[in-house]
Amino acid sequence: MPREKLAAKTMAKKVDEIAHYFGSASSAGQMLGYSSGAQMLRHWKNKGVIPIPQCALIEDLTMGEIKAADLNPAYAALKKNAIKFSRDIHERESTAA
Repeated sequence: MPREKLAAKTMAKKVDEIAHYFGSASSAGQMLGYSSGAQMLRHWKNKGVIPIPQCALIEDLTMGEIKAADLNPAYAALKKNAIKFSRDIHERESTAA
């Protein structure tokens, strides 16, 4: 799956929002499991993308205040496909029984 990027200004704003929520870039990164948290957030700003697993974790840690789909456009597509796949499996199991 291609890694979609947000516009540089939008990504910078989102990363700043994450840092603000946790009190600092360093604290945010540490909450996400990085020993050098501020460096990781700078990396995301520079690359223009936050990896999908971290997007989901951020949404969980912020109790939905920061949405994973807002952090990485590919997250919404992945989630939609996962839900469709799950429904397809459920339908197959229901008809097989």
